[in-house]
Amino acid sequence: MATENFSIKIPTETLAIKFTGKNYEAWKFQFKMLLKGKDLWSDIDGSSRQWETKDAQFISWILGSIEAHVMNNLRSFGTAKKKWDYLKLIYYQDNTARRF
Repeated sequence: MATENFSIKIPTETLAIKFTGKNYEAWKFQFKMLLKGKDLWSDIDGSSRQWETKDAQFISWILGSIEAHVMNNLRSFGTAKKKWDYLKLIYYQDNTARRF
């Protein structure tokens, strides 16, 4: 029986922008592009076969790219998607000008 092993190293230490609680848009863009570049963005919602392993990996990447004081707020959210959605809910600000 073949065993699949999911192991992708994401160098979060090389991310230029660390999430501080005040720079959500810049951090989100950078982190999303990192996952898209590894063809992993669609896996964050739990639809893949190896979801639990990938979810744990995504959580470690998210936690590795934010400051410690922000990390404490994420402990109660069990999945990467829930952590991602919480960060968006709390830190996203739609400051774009709207044209009518």
